[in-house]
Amino acid sequence: MRVLALDVGTSSTRAIVHDEDGLPVTEPVEVEWKPLPGGGGRVEFDLQQVREAVDETVRQALRHGDVDAVGASCFWHSLAVVDESGSVVT
Repeated sequence: MRVLALDVGTSSTRAIVHDEDGLPVTEPVEVEWKPLPGGGGRVEFDLQQVREAVDETVRQALRHGDVDAVGASCFWHSLAVVDESGSVVT
């Protein structure tokens, strides 16, 4: 069994594939993206940029073969609304 571990952080997305014993079978992959400064000290995220980083990270992690499962984590609490085609609407 091969498992893709995916971590979507606040400035990059990382992934690595592990075997059934938890040992890495690929090199880690990291694709960076830039948070945007918001008003009042907030930080905002360009969700299209985040999605593209996730897509690219997964593509790179899977270049050595398929996986049987995916485990994912994401920064703090977050929600993005998408339409039927997967395009961000928020």
